Amino acid sequence: MNETIEAIQDRFVSLTKAYKALTDETIRKNWELYGNPDGRQEMSMGIALPKWIVESQNNVWVLGFYGLVFGGALPALVGKWWFGNRQKTKDGVHAMAAAIFFKSLREESPMTEIVGTLGKAFQYELSDANAKKSDVAIDRLESEIEKRAGSKWSQVRRIAKDTGGKLHVKRRRALVLIYAHLLRIEISDKLQEGK
Repeated sequence: MNETIEAIQDRFVSLTKAYKALTDETIRKNWELYGNPDGRQEMSMGIALPKWIVESQNNVWVLGFYGLVFGGALPALVGKWWFGNRQKTKDGVHAMAAAIFFKSLREESPMTEIVGTLGKAFQYELSDANAKKSDVAIDRLESEIEKRAGSKWSQVRRIAKDTGGKLHVKRRRALVLIYAHLLRIEISDKLQEGK
């Protein structure tokens, strides 16, 4: 006989199990009941749900809950995320700020127009709470800019005004901060926190 080592080992294991089945009461019952000395070998799969969910008297409540979650809450959450993301570009810039910046500037735009457009665009990046903080500090900073820049500052302010001829609070704040940076004017800590 040409038997391999694996076949010999398998036969020895079978003989050992048969001997134990004859001598051990538990193993013999497992053989009789389940056809295997190790006991039940079948495997069942299912979802571990509490019993009250699957009971027939609760079907209406369970369906109602799933309807609320998947028909109401989930679409509301996805919609909030979707429309919140549409306000910003992939680089994290507010979409209106990017639109104003790219629609207003041309290749031959002078520096005053660039700074004015930056002020227009940056107003969308500031929150309303930051725009109303430290108006006194902004006024002081603006007077310093007027001293240093002179007529260029008034030209930038004129460019940054909206169609109604007004300079929005957030837009003014953005212009002052941008121009102060360009002129290397020291900015107070309060204003730096509110950027």
